[in-house]
Amino acid sequence: MLKVLSLNTFILFFTFSITAQKGQIAGKVQDIKTKEGIIGAIVKVQSTDQGVETDIDGNYLLTNVPVGTQTLVAEFIGYTKKTLTDVIVKENQTTQFDILIQEEGLLLTDVTVKAQRKTDTENSVVSEVRAIANISTGISSQQINKSQDRDAAQVVRRVPGITIFDDRFIVVRGLNERYNTVLLNDVVTPSTEVDVKSFSFDLVPSAAIDRIVVYKSPSADLPGDIAGGAIKIYTKSVADVDQVSFGFSVGSRSNVTGKTLTDHTGSSLDGLGFGGNNRSLPSSFPSTKRVINTPKSADIINEFANLNEYYDTKSKTVMPDLRANLSVSKKMKIGGKDLSTVSYISYANTHNSNVIKQNRYLYDLSLQNSFDDQAYINNVRLSAMTNWSLKLNDKVRIQWRNLFNQLSTKETLIRKGTLWENGLSTSNQAFRYEEKSILSSQLMGTHEVSSRTQLKWIGGLGLTRRIEPDYRRFTSSRPIGSELPFNIDLQIFESPTLQQGARFWSNMDEYVATVNLSGETILGQEQADPTKNTVLKYGIGNEYKDRNFEARWFGLVNPNRLTTDVTTQSPSTVFSNENLSPQGLYYAEGTNFDDKYTAQNLLSSAYATIQKVVTDRVTLNAELRAEFNRQM
Repeated sequence: MLKVLSLNTFILFFTFSITAQKGQIAGKVQDIKTKEGIIGAIVKVQSTDQGVETDIDGNYLLTNVPVGTQTLVAEFIGYTKKTLTDVIVKENQTTQFDILIQEEGLLLTDVTVKAQRKTDTENSVVSEVRAIANISTGISSQQINKSQDRDAAQVVRRVPGITIFDDRFIVVRGLNERYNTVLLNDVVTPSTEVDVKSFSFDLVPSAAIDRIVVYKSPSADLPGDIAGGAIKIYTKSVADVDQVSFGFSVGSRSNVTGKTLTDHTGSSLDGLGFGGNNRSLPSSFPSTKRVINTPKSADIINEFANLNEYYDTKSKTVMPDLRANLSVSKKMKIGGKDLSTVSYISYANTHNSNVIKQNRYLYDLSLQNSFDDQAYINNVRLSAMTNWSLKLNDKVRIQWRNLFNQLSTKETLIRKGTLWENGLSTSNQAFRYEEKSILSSQLMGTHEVSSRTQLKWIGGLGLTRRIEPDYRRFTSSRPIGSELPFNIDLQIFESPTLQQGARFWSNMDEYVATVNLSGETILGQEQADPTKNTVLKYGIGNEYKDRNFEARWFGLVNPNRLTTDVTTQSPSTVFSNENLSPQGLYYAEGTNFDDKYTAQNLLSSAYATIQKVVTDRVTLNAELRAEFNRQM
């Protein structure tokens, strides 16, 4: 039985915006005769040339409009252009302005419109999903902004058919994370876990997301190893307006903020999420073979004495949660070419405290063990994104997207319990620090070769790093009902365990290099309705992964069988360096041969699909995908 008490109450929140004086214009574009909303009409402010497209009801919203008297222009094919002057915009207010437009009594010839397609709106995501042949769904940045979601894990759980466990891993249609593929800007992400193929969704901040599309059935243009689904995350890249904004918030949690809790001493860099280096095992530390063969030698014992203290708890008054972010959007001209950038940096330092009651029962429902946990958790996140888009001409666009995220978790666990079957009361403690980093960079280009053919190429590099330095755990016990001091549980042989006086280090690095080339060609004569064209899609790609994992762990042992006069002392005394000696307590290594591995994977692929619209209700798809995979 598990009960978790975690009541979050935010009492302070304020946001600053460093921008010029701005307002908004909202309204509806309607047919002057029928009063029906016009879908897809363009409404723009003449002075800024900033425009938006009306939604399925004809509604529009223009944001970041300069304060003052503006001229509004509404356009739609087949309708007379409508120009409205003397539209007054007030600071931080929304001006409501409905527009009536009239059909134009002219016969139109061919009309060609070239523009940068918006991809972060609800309408654009719905259109994208409808154009996808296989089963899919999506969520846009516009929808994300309406929620309080802070990362991709919170965002994607709103997608039907998707569930989240452990606040970071996804399940698609009942299949867990190892059966799903995650792509960031069309490039496969590195895995963040040691022994499974998975991606931690809490690494991507929601403010950086342009849209998320979830594919629930396979297709030729997706990796061949998906059984549950493929999730594509796209980050923002094209700036709509020039803007600089800064946000800052302070939050309070009723069961944490201002409380005095038990914490363990860490590093001066813990507040930035980079505290792992000060806990790392020194590169000059003796090898596993040497420690196993001579654990009682003076030089080995001295190496352990030089490590950070084992027991270093302290009382801490918890500060309020802090969050801050800075974003910059900029459009500019470089050598006559259009260049835009969207950059973002954010910081969060949050605290949580969980009181957990655990009861474990035997097959006959009799109580076996019971535990009461007090866990204090400090999470730090540092995120940075900078995306650039260069429009060389109407047919060529180059994009460079970069995302970095640093996430650290510092946890102090105090456990009191009763082992009823053994007649013991227990007092256990654990001190854990985990640091995860992800760096993703993609350079991509789109080329309109002709009116029928478009090519796209992508080169991507990804790095994921996960370290768990100096994870410490110990147990202590005494008879139930006894007032004697707790006895620190230590092995009386040179064979340590991971629960009794243990210290654990692990490092995992994974690199991914990707090169893809894809294209789309319209076959046959273009029809009046472009959605009914026969389309050929094709592509080739190569992906190389390299992973390195290693772990080492040690446990304090008592082969000299020191009496309880030593092991019933306070934990700070028992684990102090003064007790380390060949005749006293010393560390033995428990690292196994399978606690380290390296692996590489090479995947080459090619695919082709033909899509033919037969009727409004029938579409035929012929798909072929070939893969060569080599794991080393």
